Amino acid sequence: MKKPFIALSMAFMFTSIASKAQVATNMVLDIENGSTGSSPSSIVNINGTVYFMVNNNTELWKSNGTANGTVMLKNGFTPTIDAPKLVNFKGTLLFYCSH
Repeated sequence: MKKPFIALSMAFMFTSIASKAQVATNMVLDIENGSTGSSPSSIVNINGTVYFMVNNNTELWKSNGTANGTVMLKNGFTPTIDAPKLVNFKGTLLFYCSH
């Protein structure tokens, strides 16, 4: 069974910002095919775009809540003991990690 971590996380971010109305959640994009799930972390919303790390923090993604607007920005981060942290600094995406 697929783990819909990314769908629930992104849907929560968008629906909690949009309104307090009860809204159904739907998967936007299946990033990691199979049963393991993508396990998103360090989820940050900047002006309606959600940025997040997936696949053991080796890939940086962004999403505007649509399948076409959900894209990988960078692949190939080296996994570290401390996962990269994404930060919204005055509307600019910053990230840091320790090696």
